[in-house]
Amino acid sequence: MSQGFVYFIAPEAALHRTSAKLVKIGFTRGNPLSRLQALQTGSPVHLKLWAYIDGSEELERAFHNTFAELRSHGEWFYIEFKLEQLLHSFGEEPYIGNHIKPEQLEVSLFDNVFSRCLP
Repeated sequence: MSQGFVYFIAPEAALHRTSAKLVKIGFTRGNPLSRLQALQTGSPVHLKLWAYIDGSEELERAFHNTFAELRSHGEWFYIEFKLEQLLHSFGEEPYIGNHIKPEQLEVSLFDNVFSRCLP
């Protein structure tokens, strides 16, 4: 299990709720800002780091599996329903790009993902 960061990178327009809202959920062993810069090089739109958390490739896969019904392509997901709520719990403009602490992740996941599955 490799340790690094699970990150959420989205087009800046997605932060302002315009156009197609997509987010990339990925993993990097390096600095998430360096990953943002690498993705920005190939992107025709301005990208922003929404949030990142300490994690592993297994955690990245867990997010991919949890939001599988929202997958657009590859590691890009539509920002809808429980994924939208989760991302907004991490922060909204101008307070984005945060390093999410384990306690905050735990609360955010329960409040925005798992509690919606309870009867």
